[in-house]
Amino acid sequence: MAIEFSRFQQRHFIEDFEPFEPPEHLQPPPPPPPAPEVAAEAPAAAPAADGAPRNLLLSLPAAPLAPVYVAVGELPQASVLNELVPTHFELTATATATATVAANDPAPVAASATVAAAPTSTYIGEPPVTADWLAARETAFTTIPSDYEAQRAAAQASAGQGPGWVEAQMVTDESGRMVSASGAATVFITDPGAAPQVIGYDESGPVYRQPAGRHVEFSEDAFAANYRAQGGAPLQALADLYDTDAATLLARHPDIWGLATSDHALNAGPPPAGRVMGDPGQLAMLDLYMADPQVADLIQRYGGSVAPATSGIALEQMRLHGQARYEQMTRPANAMQAVRNDYSSAMQQAQ
Repeated sequence: MAIEFSRFQQRHFIEDFEPFEPPEHLQPPPPPPPAPEVAAEAPAAAPAADGAPRNLLLSLPAAPLAPVYVAVGELPQASVLNELVPTHFELTATATATATVAANDPAPVAASATVAAAPTSTYIGEPPVTADWLAARETAFTTIPSDYEAQRAAAQASAGQGPGWVEAQMVTDESGRMVSASGAATVFITDPGAAPQVIGYDESGPVYRQPAGRHVEFSEDAFAANYRAQGGAPLQALADLYDTDAATLLARHPDIWGLATSDHALNAGPPPAGRVMGDPGQLAMLDLYMADPQVADLIQRYGGSVAPATSGIALEQMRLHGQARYEQMTRPANAMQAVRNDYSSAMQQAQ
């Protein structure tokens, strides 16, 4: 049977309830009184057993409790970076501290004073052309086509009187007209001293053209040859960059005319004497590779001699890298081949 209390009885029952206190023998002991604060200097650290000062060990930073894993290609969170132990610390070792060597550690070997110096590269590669030189050459290349086109227009307007006009080879077409065999437009020039030209035959014999004269047509090749032979100011300005005259430049480098009259790369064409057209950064990398002691020793032992450059690839290497670098780059290939030959001979003798 359940016992029910009224709200008034419940309140008085709770207020009259006394809290339970454990017996004295079950209560915890009282805390000890606080110790008095005494400012005392810490004793000096005694040296460790291994001979190193004790403060060397105490000054090392504590290792992290657990490793930190970061996915490849991701940065750790800022909180992770703040929790990492710094790797920079200072040792407070005294000047009198000496390092001990374990019994099983090998003793350091003293360097011999008679060690031979490593072989070094002895070649000196040609320097590259400067940016100012390339800019000046581009200016000359731009001036030449402009001057050429202006003089060509004037020659064409002269109607057979200027440079570039040549004798036309005339033929008769199906309608009986006289035309040039090349298909170019022709100009008839009256010339009393010209040889008689037969234009047909009748019952009395050959019929000659009256008045006497000749047919001429404009030839681009003939005009260009005449322009180059003149060696005008634009061509001479280009030749000055190569320290020569226009006629010598064109005879020594015939392809430079094509560069002047067409689109080209900035470093295309021949360099001036003693220079190369290669990129300065690439040339520096080649020189650094050739200066390696192992490469220099390999070249010195097995490099041999270098044949003159004749192929297109070899000539292009000389244009970009120069004669000295071409020979130096060819010698490692000779050395590798010599090593392979020696190895094959040794294998055959062993067998």
